[in-house]
Amino acid sequence: MDDSHNDFEFTVNGSQTVKGYCSLLLVAYCLLLVLCGCKRSDRWETWSGEVMGTRYQLTFLSIEGVSTVTLEQELEAIWDEMDAGLSTWNPDSWISRFNREAGQTQVHVPASVLPVIAAALDVAEQSSSALDPTVYLLLQAWGFGPGKAGRAIEPPDDRQVERHRELCSYTLLEFDIRSRLLSKRKAGVQIDCSAMAKGYAVDRIAQLLEASGIERYLIEIGGEIRLAGENQQGQLWAIGYQWPDVANVERSVLRLSDAAVATSGGSHVFKRQGDRVYTHLIDPRSGYPLSREHPVFSATVIGPECMWADALATAAFVLGPDALSGLKDAYPDYRYVFILKNGAVIER
Repeated sequence: MDDSHNDFEFTVNGSQTVKGYCSLLLVAYCLLLVLCGCKRSDRWETWSGEVMGTRYQLTFLSIEGVSTVTLEQELEAIWDEMDAGLSTWNPDSWISRFNREAGQTQVHVPASVLPVIAAALDVAEQSSSALDPTVYLLLQAWGFGPGKAGRAIEPPDDRQVERHRELCSYTLLEFDIRSRLLSKRKAGVQIDCSAMAKGYAVDRIAQLLEASGIERYLIEIGGEIRLAGENQQGQLWAIGYQWPDVANVERSVLRLSDAAVATSGGSHVFKRQGDRVYTHLIDPRSGYPLSREHPVFSATVIGPECMWADALATAAFVLGPDALSGLKDAYPDYRYVFILKNGAVIER
């Protein structure tokens, strides 16, 4: 990648906020408040913790009149809603109950889950199943998901893979977005939306902050990011890539404002069985994990919403940089940065 592409800058409606104490006369101080939009009660907050099987961090400029206690309560409500709707680890969640439905029963989709189901099916169609929400049985067969962590398993044989693959296609789901009804065209189909659930949670938090009048923030859940305004230094937010362990790589940084960033790949989750090592990134079209010969180290997607960026990053990682025309046409507001295992960078 040449020097002209080392930094990517997206700035929309950036604003500066003066920080610090003003040891000036009251009149001058008030003038600064008017000019800079700074209030004495404004302060930067950083919250972090464990959610959705990973870690999150939220950094934002709190403003006068915003109750952080109320924000914390509303944030907890988002975590609870995500767990109740989309967690395959929670046997009582909506998605777990849907997966237990044996036949063609129409199941009502709650409002909190509706955008994810709609987006998952849309990206599955546009990517020709490079991302497919019906991949759940294959993930389980290869030893990933609830009850599988840290356990050695015998990888499925070709016959088992084919049996699960027959139940892996978004076309086996029937979805009516107007009536909010989802059903299976074939008994045994099971779904998993973890490829975009973290991105969706990021967007929900962004909506919460913006509804409270907060304009400068960075939200990160398990590597999926959304940010707005400027950082504490009044500059664009700097987001680093993960890079393969190869020599002589010029490591660029994203510099962003008002954007979402999602990455697939990089630090993979692996299973080891004897001499065999395989990744959790399953190609739904073949039924097999992507091989270690797969040339892409990571696929990063940048765009306005994290849920879509999250889904598109998974699809892009599977497809690779040379098979993106369908996604780029369908989602023109999103751009792609591939880092190959040899350290090369490809932008699309």
